[in-house]
Amino acid sequence: MKIDEIIPERSTVIDIDGSGPLPPFSITCRYGAKSEILNVTEIGHYHELESYVSSGYQLPNSIYSQTINYRVPLPEIFAVIDRSYVCKQYIEYTCYNSRLLNYPNTPYGWWIGRTNQTMDYWGGSEIGTGKCSCGLDMTCANPKLFCNCDSQFKTELKDAGYLTRKEYLPVLRVEFGDTGPPGSPQYGRYQVGRLQCEGDLLYDNTVTFRKADAIITVPAFEAKVAGDIRFQFKTGFDSARFGSAIILQNIGYDDGDLIEVNI
Repeated sequence: MKIDEIIPERSTVIDIDGSGPLPPFSITCRYGAKSEILNVTEIGHYHELESYVSSGYQLPNSIYSQTINYRVPLPEIFAVIDRSYVCKQYIEYTCYNSRLLNYPNTPYGWWIGRTNQTMDYWGGSEIGTGKCSCGLDMTCANPKLFCNCDSQFKTELKDAGYLTRKEYLPVLRVEFGDTGPPGSPQYGRYQVGRLQCEGDLLYDNTVTFRKADAIITVPAFEAKVAGDIRFQFKTGFDSARFGSAIILQNIGYDDGDLIEVNI
């Protein structure tokens, strides 16, 4: 890595509960540009690519069902969500004459989260509405309906957006049941994105270094007789590449006093 180079993202291991019962696990940390205050924890799963729902799944006789299996155990995921300020997850359904929420009638598609409830809204909308994002601003393909896919037009349409109510995340299963009998031209495609969380409710004064030569300047430490400075940190520091690093240095008045701590 070059000095002053911004790291866009990196895989790392975190221990969400310290000395608690949950083991450390791998996640992806994604950082924003220099002008952004954005540090996102991403947790992936094994079904991130767009998947196809063929004809032959028609309620009430049959339904397409896919469990979303994550790369991190669920107890650890729940701990990350509970400790984060906000979380979101992208979800989309592309359809050809295949209905989705079908509000206010019986739905043909839904997702299920950590509460094991059949959720009656789609990405970009809000719980309890029975709508997709286009239904909130009345921009659906059929303005009388609340999802593009509910129009049953014989052309490809899409309903997509972010699910943002973290108490129901992550998406654990998706189900669809309106692709007609076998051999029908009806079909659907869906995609569930990675879980993305921001912020830390436990430590709201943390600092993330995104450059090898980053520094923090702090106010003068005034202790008449004695005082303590405490650091709690995790580092991916590679001593073989960089030799050593200063984590504390006094560069105050030129009076001969010097404090410097190296790792």
